[in-house]
Amino acid sequence: MSESFSTLIYDIGSYSIKAGMSTDKSPRFEISSAFPIGEVDFPIDEEIPKSTKVEFCIQNGEILNKERLIFILASVFTEYFPEEEDEPSNLRIIFSNIPYTSKKTIRILAEIAFEILPADEILIKPPALFSLSLYTQLTSICVDIGHDVAHI
Repeated sequence: MSESFSTLIYDIGSYSIKAGMSTDKSPRFEISSAFPIGEVDFPIDEEIPKSTKVEFCIQNGEILNKERLIFILASVFTEYFPEEEDEPSNLRIIFSNIPYTSKKTIRILAEIAFEILPADEILIKPPALFSLSLYTQLTSICVDIGHDVAHI
């Protein structure tokens, strides 16, 4: 008998992160990579004031600010699994990201999943390859429409 896993999906885009549980009908979160300069703990559900100068934690698929990315991923995790409740006993995290991501970015994602979040398993794949994944139906089309590119 296979174990039951909670599966949290983070779609790491060029300028934003979409996130949700595999049981959600659509991503629950769409978080901009931009944040006010120096405010890595700027709330993920607040709009950045228009006059504020920003920096990015992700740009063109590469991680520019690891601390901000940790804050975003941990904030999403806490929304699903509040601190006052027990953490999931079996957590699978799926990261989708743009193709040809650097080893540095993959290393940071794995570090966050296993050292910051309590992941038991992770899967890191470019979005277009999800249609080839064993997790999909035999006949399917996977379309990921991003900020400046679409993967099919």
